[in-house]
Amino acid sequence: MTLARKGRLLLTSLAIILGTSFLSGTTIFSDTINNTFDQLFTDVFRDVNAYVRSSNSVESEFGESRHSPTQIEALETILKVPGVSAAVGDMQSYARVIGKDGKPLGKDQGPPTFGGIASESSAGLWKVEDGRLAVGPKEMMLDRETAQNGKFVLGDTVRVNALSGTREFSLVGIANYGDVASPGGATFALFDQPTASEFLLKPGFVDAILVQGDGSVSDEELAKSIQAALPAEAKLETLTGAQITAETTSQIKTVLGFFTTFLKTFSFIALGVGCFVIYNVFSITAAQRQRESALLRAIGANRRQVTIALLFEALIIGVLGSVLGFITGIGLSQALSALLNAVGLEIPSRGLTIEPKAIIFTVIVGTVITVLSAVLPALRAGRVSPLAAMRDTALDTVNDFRRRIIFSAVLLAGGAVGLVSAMRGAGARSLGFGALGLFAGVLFIGPAISRKIAMIIGAPVAKLRG
Repeated sequence: MTLARKGRLLLTSLAIILGTSFLSGTTIFSDTINNTFDQLFTDVFRDVNAYVRSSNSVESEFGESRHSPTQIEALETILKVPGVSAAVGDMQSYARVIGKDGKPLGKDQGPPTFGGIASESSAGLWKVEDGRLAVGPKEMMLDRETAQNGKFVLGDTVRVNALSGTREFSLVGIANYGDVASPGGATFALFDQPTASEFLLKPGFVDAILVQGDGSVSDEELAKSIQAALPAEAKLETLTGAQITAETTSQIKTVLGFFTTFLKTFSFIALGVGCFVIYNVFSITAAQRQRESALLRAIGANRRQVTIALLFEALIIGVLGSVLGFITGIGLSQALSALLNAVGLEIPSRGLTIEPKAIIFTVIVGTVITVLSAVLPALRAGRVSPLAAMRDTALDTVNDFRRRIIFSAVLLAGGAVGLVSAMRGAGARSLGFGALGLFAGVLFIGPAISRKIAMIIGAPVAKLRG
């Protein structure tokens, strides 16, 4: 094998590896996020059998639905319902912890900063790791990660900024959210219920009420009993623990969905560029192997055999390149997690999730794209007669430049529309059609522009040579 052929083989492999590594990396990253938050909120809401909140909701400026506050007096009614073991208020309102240097902890465009309730009730979401629960209007707790980042220790005075103003509290405890230091890198200032309601929301109100059952009835039956006991004028709704877990997980996935969709779109663009490279490499390969093809035809090989030989080579390169791309994508997915952690959006570490479907999908996509990119060069190589192939002529000529440009422009425009629609939430189907349009557009426009691009790139070299 000549050095030139080795270079073309390497170029083709790199094109496949680059595209499939982005594809596998984003797929593994998405699967990891989904699995991580599924497990996280399943653990957090493990002891929550019912969730009571206001049935009134409004759409915030960011598009998500936010429910009105719930009166804490409903807690007394809930505790009297048969099958209820414990109940406690829950809250996630704005609260910004001020660091020892006088600057707010967290980033302005980073994860949210919350104030909430930490309670001794078994229905609560927070578990004390160090110290004790906050009691009264002068005490507070912090989530473990915020305490570490702010270098706060028990006994420190901590300033907290809320919509009602800024106050100072004594730090008496540090807590975990389930078994993680902080959910998604958010900061939490935690108080007892009366203090949280008065400081963060309004006296006598919470965001929702968490309910733990005694196991005598199913979650569905418990939720129905609670709903029946609540007065209609209170305008409250009751969800099961499974329902609030699924809803919370879905909200997190939606927030990160734009990022993962963007990455997948970028990976398909990389594959589209790879198509252009692969197509041209195989076109050059076919042209340079004219004499070999002529000898094969002369000794009895037919067109179909010559075509299949080149396609089989593309198949082998596609499979090997896709496998290497998938392995590279594992490292890329870890880099994406590190990137999010660097900007403050911490993904709880529960290990990478590598699904068999991710491996199969990556290898199939990479192989199919490689083979499809080699189809036209292989067909043209098979159509060349033995005598014509003995001549030193190029195989790839463009007979209708204008028609190819117009058709490619339509495909590229359609592909761009599909990708934009996918980024705006149209779904995986739009992403697939968009990627297919870009792939076909790049494939058809390649022969039309490759010569001009080569001339432009080679112009400086020609001037240097004189």
